[in-house]
Amino acid sequence: MNLMSLKVTAFSVHLIVGFLILSAVYAYVRYNWFPGGLFELENVWSGLKILLIVDLVLGPLLTFIVYNPKKSSLKFDLTVIVLIQSLALAYGCYVISEQRPAIITFVGDRFEIITFSEGLHQNLSSRAKDTGAPPFITYALPAQTEEEKSKFIIDNYQYKYEAVRHKPIDQFIAVLSKAKLDMSNFKFASAEKEAGFQTFISSHQDKNFALFALEGTRNVAIVIAIDLDKKRVLEYLEIDPWVEYLPSMNNT
Repeated sequence: MNLMSLKVTAFSVHLIVGFLILSAVYAYVRYNWFPGGLFELENVWSGLKILLIVDLVLGPLLTFIVYNPKKSSLKFDLTVIVLIQSLALAYGCYVISEQRPAIITFVGDRFEIITFSEGLHQNLSSRAKDTGAPPFITYALPAQTEEEKSKFIIDNYQYKYEAVRHKPIDQFIAVLSKAKLDMSNFKFASAEKEAGFQTFISSHQDKNFALFALEGTRNVAIVIAIDLDKKRVLEYLEIDPWVEYLPSMNNT
């Protein structure tokens, strides 16, 4: 086998191994860290693209360039390439993991995401964390005094970033009820979305749940279904509440 054939073989092996590893990472991120509509909501794919370039383009390409069985430093060169890829993969996974929802908290008229990178979940009361594992579902107590209201309006101070304000949602069911989405008011963008929604509804008829708008960290939103008894997320639905729900959230 000539040198070019050996290089192509080494490139192909590296590419296949990288593809298998990235496929496993993608599956874990997609279905465990950012299930359902969360993946698109938080634009996770943009972070995975970097891993794609490093592991499926740069790594195999460098292997193709350096591969030569007669080269005395071949093992060292390949080790360096694998090390660089491993570090890039570990760093990429860490960055993505920090963007996972640690808290999904009710603010005003919708739920919002607070990520692991904020570190706020570590300081929640045990009562606010009684669901056992993130994301914790909480109610963010808004400004109470005139001074706090003034600080919110003038300084745009976000009280949701104060751990002490996060309360269990079962204490505020009446408030949440005013913001829940009426299932009959959806106007789906496609028949496929409507069919998926009906499948979800039929499979959870025995649960006490409600639908709400969930705004992500990029100011776009999806619909979240929350089990009000167990205070946990049932599902993240790929439905845009600002577009596919009538009347609109602003009643316009």
